[in-house]
Amino acid sequence: MSYREPLATTTGFGIVKPGTNLAVLNGVLNVTPIALLDQAYFYSTVTQTNPVINTENICTFNNAAVNVGITLVGGTDITVSKTANYNLQFTAQVDKTDAGDDLIDFWIKRNGVNYPDTNSESVVIGAVGVLVASWNFTLALTAGDSIQIAWSSADIAMRLLTEPIQAAPVRPATPSVRLTIIQI
Repeated sequence: MSYREPLATTTGFGIVKPGTNLAVLNGVLNVTPIALLDQAYFYSTVTQTNPVINTENICTFNNAAVNVGITLVGGTDITVSKTANYNLQFTAQVDKTDAGDDLIDFWIKRNGVNYPDTNSESVVIGAVGVLVASWNFTLALTAGDSIQIAWSSADIAMRLLTEPIQAAPVRPATPSVRLTIIQI
């Protein structure tokens, strides 16, 4: 089998034609990857408190590491652009500043309404315990749907804790909340 030389140039094409997501630089063919499925990773570097007991709190996010086709609106609403099934995973680092054992609940809201059967309840033990709450869901969403992570506790000392960069050994910062959502 033979090929026409050169493979391609910046102005003409041999076997391939440069175009969207395809370029030739110094005789090398470069492809810019395209995300075929929508995906996002949002996280928060802010400690989130429980200002009023037994009241719904909405997790906030202040950073986006990845967001293709999924947007963060107002720091709380994760909005999808396609009708599809999505895998949603979130993690929260929970602690409290007082003694005793107390419960915390997390659930999902879709378009401001509780998403059925998504609540999970955990217990934080004492003032020295840290709980990493982590859940995984498969959700059927419609283009334009917005998802929120809600939480509540009867203990005003309950919080979603962020940690700064730490030393001995040096470790990266710990977000209070992380959320990954991928179209499946």
